[in-house]
Amino acid sequence: MLKQGLRKVGFIWLSLLLALVFGISAWATGIAQPNAAGQASGMSIVGFRANYTYDTAPGLRLLVRGVSLVQASFSLPTTTRGTLSLTHLTSTGANAPGGGYAPVDIYVNDFLILDDYDVAAQHNGSHDWQTDRWDIASFLKTGENTVSIVLEDKHPDSTQYWLRSLVVSSSASPPAFNPLESDLRSQLAAASIESRDIIYVRDTTATLRMLTPGFSYIKASFDLVKVPKRSTLTLSHLTSGLAGAPGGGYSPVYVYVNDQLLLDNYDVAQQHNGSHEWQTDEWEITSLLMTGRNTVNIAFSADPLTTTQYWLQSLRVLLPGDADGDGRLTATDITKVERVIAGLDAETPGADANQDGFLNALDITRTERNIAGLD
Repeated sequence: MLKQGLRKVGFIWLSLLLALVFGISAWATGIAQPNAAGQASGMSIVGFRANYTYDTAPGLRLLVRGVSLVQASFSLPTTTRGTLSLTHLTSTGANAPGGGYAPVDIYVNDFLILDDYDVAAQHNGSHDWQTDRWDIASFLKTGENTVSIVLEDKHPDSTQYWLRSLVVSSSASPPAFNPLESDLRSQLAAASIESRDIIYVRDTTATLRMLTPGFSYIKASFDLVKVPKRSTLTLSHLTSGLAGAPGGGYSPVYVYVNDQLLLDNYDVAQQHNGSHEWQTDEWEITSLLMTGRNTVNIAFSADPLTTTQYWLQSLRVLLPGDADGDGRLTATDITKVERVIAGLDAETPGADANQDGFLNALDITRTERNIAGLD
């Protein structure tokens, strides 16, 4: 009982900290946006000291023992039934320190339902992704609810806790939400995303916020079979959410493409007449790309004048003619453009191969010429 009381005090402190960092808006890689169909209303998810990583599937990694957490909030019209499902692991290798022991405490509406839960320990030492389900109906309530996962402060030399999906199902709204599986889908082949010292926040979609100047970064990696002409990098971002932020919200970043500096100490508000709204910037990066593996790295500047956080809503590398978004220029792109023009498929950014703002037969011709290496 005493242990639970101490945990509750610590958790309240973490909740207050979350209130300071929680915000609005979204980020996604490529063109995909989370699918809200069938989700509970008012859903949001916050990761504090939880690095977002995307390879074959997205995941949150809790980093700092006794501090890192993920908190999901949602609204339910009724609580006749309720199930919490987590897809997670606590080690990616059998030889990880301490066997990958990284237990978490799990709360539903501040009630401790699982104490020191280690995934590998509960699954015969397995280091693969596991899906666990628990009946949480007795802890749910009509209206606003929260599910929180807090990394325990035990065994500091062990590994991290990884979360791939969080689903709350109720009789009224199955599933309540599963945001992790739909965020940060890339339009490029073999894409992966890594980050360091960021806050992951999801409301209607998702946002990544850099915390530590000179340390935080977000890196996207992808493969290209060929570099199309007029390839562009597009970022939707801001460096202050409020006009009255300290220093006007000055939080510059460096942007590198394949380790070559594209932007030096770039501050979004400063470049947009002091605007504190989301801004979308685009740069041609054809000369910086290469066949094979490519990287785009956004690094938080160590400028001593930095005052607030850098927020990233979307990152997109656009390859004109790559209509199907697989990072390659092939005959399937011709078919995709034809289907988009015919109204059989939804429009994609790469389908406008000649970048004139229209989708027509000229885009088919340009795609064919791109594939043949004529343009």
